[in-house]
Amino acid sequence: MIVSHACQGHNHLWQDMGLWSRDQLSALMMRNFPLLAQRNTHNMK
Repeated sequence: MIVSHACQGHNHLWQDMGLWSRDQLSALMMRNFPLLAQRNTHNMK
């Protein structure tokens, strides 16, 4: 729910989620949504 709510924000997703960096978002996605994260072939956040 937190990810879907943050997707409605106006900044980068990692910023709207209150993370410190894109690397933290990547780690979160790999840990919680590994199949989705693997499909992110262009490193889009």
